Amino acid sequence: MHGKLYASMSVDLDAATLAILGGQPRLGVTPSDPKGTTMRRIDTALGGNRIITRTCATFLPGMEPTEAALMRTAAARRRKFADRFSQLAGVR
Repeated sequence: MHGKLYASMSVDLDAATLAILGGQPRLGVTPSDPKGTTMRRIDTALGGNRIITRTCATFLPGMEPTEAALMRTAAARRRKFADRFSQLAGVR
C-alpha cells in the first residue's frame, strides 16, 4: 500500500513575527495518531526561524500525487496553519 505524507515549512520568520509568536525558539509535538499533525518550531541554528508541519496523508496506488491532490493538501495545510497560528495571518 502506497501512501504519501505532506509537509510544509514557513518562510524564515522575522524578529517582529517572532515577537508576536512568543514562546520557545524550539518545540516539537508528535501526535499519538499516526495520521495526526506533527508540528516543529526550529531556530536559526537548525535552518532559520520556521514552523514546520506534517499533516495530510493520501493513498497513492500510482505513487505520484495528482495536481488536484497537491492543491487540496496545500489548502488544508494553509487552513490548519491559520487556525493554529491566527496571530500570524499572512505568513507564508
